[in-house]
Amino acid sequence: MKLKYRFEIIELEDEYKAVPIDETCPCGILSMNESAVEIFKLLGSETEISIVIADLTKRYPNESEDIIREFVEKTLDILKKAELILA
Repeated sequence: MKLKYRFEIIELEDEYKAVPIDETCPCGILSMNESAVEIFKLLGSETEISIVIADLTKRYPNESEDIIREFVEKTLDILKKAELILA
């Protein structure tokens, strides 16, 4: 899977925003937390859900893999429904 569109991630006062830089992107600015930013970065190139989960598990060793898997699946579901990723 991979993002359909290119985004620039910016940080504003402890909050992250994904700003679409493709004119064809149907969405506006997206607000997200730090973990979602990591997912967005990984989706910048073709990847698999198992790689995303493994990467976040390494970055957040104090979180259980089950919690991370649930977060990743929920985030990907939102992106799929918004038609922002190629599955």
